[in-house]
Amino acid sequence: MHYTTKAQLRAGYDQAYKPRQESVNNMDSIWGFYNEMKHGDIVIANKGWKELTGIGRVTGDYEYDPREGDDYPHIRSVEWVITSPVKFAENVFSTPTVTRVPQRHMAKIRKAVVSQVADGEKLWNDLFGTTSEDDFASAVTDSLIDDFQNYLQSNRLMYSKEFIGRFITSLQAKPFLILSGGSGTGKTKIAQHFADYMNDSTEAETPGDVPAEDRGKSFLLQLHPYMFDYQRMMVTVEMLEWVNLDGLEDGVEVEVRFGGKAEKSLMKKQRNAVRLGFRKHFMAWLTSECRIDDSLRLTIEDEGRVFAFSKDSEEMRQAGDNLAFVSVRPDWLNNRSLMGYYNPITEQYEPTTLLKLMLRAEQNPAKPYFVILDEMNLAKVEYYFSDFLSCLESRRCDEAGYLKQEAIELHQLAQPLEHVDASNRVYVIPPKMHIPVNVYLIGTVNIDETTYMFSPKVLDRANVLECNEIDFQSYWNTGDDPSMPSSSYGPAIADRSSIFTNEENYHLALYRKEFLNANHKPMLQEAFEVISELQELVKEEGRPFGYRVLDEIMTYLIMAQKYDSGTFESAVDAQIVQKILPKLHGNRKELELLLRRLLDRFTIGKLQGDPLSSDNRDVLGMEETYRFPLSGKKVFAMYKQLLQTGYCSFIC
Repeated sequence: MHYTTKAQLRAGYDQAYKPRQESVNNMDSIWGFYNEMKHGDIVIANKGWKELTGIGRVTGDYEYDPREGDDYPHIRSVEWVITSPVKFAENVFSTPTVTRVPQRHMAKIRKAVVSQVADGEKLWNDLFGTTSEDDFASAVTDSLIDDFQNYLQSNRLMYSKEFIGRFITSLQAKPFLILSGGSGTGKTKIAQHFADYMNDSTEAETPGDVPAEDRGKSFLLQLHPYMFDYQRMMVTVEMLEWVNLDGLEDGVEVEVRFGGKAEKSLMKKQRNAVRLGFRKHFMAWLTSECRIDDSLRLTIEDEGRVFAFSKDSEEMRQAGDNLAFVSVRPDWLNNRSLMGYYNPITEQYEPTTLLKLMLRAEQNPAKPYFVILDEMNLAKVEYYFSDFLSCLESRRCDEAGYLKQEAIELHQLAQPLEHVDASNRVYVIPPKMHIPVNVYLIGTVNIDETTYMFSPKVLDRANVLECNEIDFQSYWNTGDDPSMPSSSYGPAIADRSSIFTNEENYHLALYRKEFLNANHKPMLQEAFEVISELQELVKEEGRPFGYRVLDEIMTYLIMAQKYDSGTFESAVDAQIVQKILPKLHGNRKELELLLRRLLDRFTIGKLQGDPLSSDNRDVLGMEETYRFPLSGKKVFAMYKQLLQTGYCSFIC
C-alpha cells in the first residue's frame, strides 16, 4: 500500500506489528527512508556515535524485499564513494535511525575524512563539490540554543545562552521542569515563547477558523476504533442543538455524503447522544481512505438531514495550539482542576484546557506540546499533582525496550464520552488516559507568605532552574538596535521539533537507561566519580539521593554532549545545581557543616578560615574561584543566608 502521509504510515505500522510502545521511532525512520530520501542524496553510514563507515550517493528507488530477512527488508541502492572507516574523538552522530546530519557536524566530518582517508579531500569534493570547513562553519546555524536566543532577542527578551541551553537540555532530558525565581524575572515568558517557537506560526485552518455562518454546522472529528469495529459513531446532542430531533427515539433516515458519493443511513437517539450508523459504501470509503486517529471534517447540512464527511489534511490535523496555560489556585485539593470531572447530572464530562491539550497531543505524536503550571506552589503540589507525578515516574521500558506507564483515571464509565468545545472540535474522553510522551510540563514558582514549600519528593522528580539573571543595561540597549536578530529557521518547524525531541524519541534515553551502555561509559566516567563523591558527602550529613537522580543527571549529560549545550564540565555543574542542591533546606545545626564541606569541594584549592571573612567573601564572589561556578556560588549564597537568618533553602 502507498502511504501519502506519516500518519497513515504510523497507523499501518501499528496495525501490522501491534507494538507495545509508541511507534514514532521506527515509523519515522521508515518514513524518511521510504518517502524523503531522493536520487542523488548523500548518505553517511555510521557505527555508533563516533565512527563513520561509509559515504555515498543514492542511486535507486525505495524497494521492499522481505527475502532479505525481517531486519533489513527496506532497500535503496547506493554508490559508495568513501568506504574506509573514520573515527571521531567526540560524539558526531545521534541515533542508528535514518535522520539528517546536523549542519554543525559537517565541518567535523569533513576534517576527519580528509585527515584519515587516502585521497579523502578528492573523494569528499566528488560528493559535495569543492568545499572547506569554513563553508560548513559559516552556514546558517542549526543550533537550537542559538536560534531560540535570536528568537527571544527579536521579541526584546534577554536571556544568556548558558541559561537557554540549560532550559532546553533540561526538557530534552526529562519532561518536567520547575522554574524558580523572583517575580518578573521572566520565568513564564521563556516558557510561553518556547512553546510559540516550537509551534508553526503558519497553521492551517482550525475548527475555529470556520466561517461564522457555518460555525454551528462544521466539526472536526477524530476516528476511534469503535467506529470501525461497530460501524457507527456517536453524535453528541451539542452537535445537533439546532436540528429537529423529533422521531429520533424510533430512528430517522439521513443522507451521508462522502468521497463524491452518498447513501442513506439510520440515525437514532441513545441516552444523551445520537447514534449514526455506517453502511456498506461509507465503510468501504472509510477503511480505504482513513485510519484510526485520522481526522474527518463533518458538516451537518439541510437542518440535520445531510451529514457530509471529508478527509482532513495532514496540515489541519497537526494544527492547533500546542500550549496549555494553567493558573494554579490556592483551593486546589485534587486533580479535578487539572483533568476535569464527570458530571452525573448532565451525564457529560467537563474537560479542562490541560486534558484537551493531552488529547490533541495523543493524536499528534510527532509534535511537542507544553503545559505551564503558573505559580504551581500556590496550592500544595502533592494534592493536585500527585497523579501526574506517579504516572510520570511509572514510565519504564520492558525487556524488549518498549515504553510502559500507568494511566490516570478520568471516569468510571465503560464507554468513552464526547465533548464539543467552543470551536466545534470533538474530543473523545476515555475512562483512563496515559500522559502522552510528547507533553512537557513546566512549573513556575515564587516563594513568599502566600505559597507552599516543595517537598523533597517533588524536587527529586524535576530539574529546578533558577531564573534570577537580570541585566538591565542589555535590556535597555535593545531599543538602540533597530535590526534585532530573528530566528534563522524561518518556516522549518520540523527541524526544530526533530532536534528538540531527539528525532521523536522524546525521553526514551532516560527510560531505557542508555547512559549505562558501554559506548557512553568513557565519556561519563569522570562525571560519575564526581556525583558518587557528592553522594557520599551528602549521605554522611543525612541528605542522600537515589538512583533516580543519577539516572536523570547522566541522561542530561548525554543530551548536552549530543547537542553541544556548552562544555561537559558546565553540564555537570548545571546538574549539581539543578538536581542535588534543590533539596537542601534546614536550620544552622542541620546544614552549616554540609554547606561548608560543599564549598571546600567546589572551590579550586583549600578554603582557608571563615568563608564570610572579608578576604574570603571577595574570593568566593568570583567565578574563577570554583571548579563548578554555578554550584559553588549557590552554596555560598545559601551559606550566607544560613548564618544571617539561621535557616536557608535552595528556593528562596
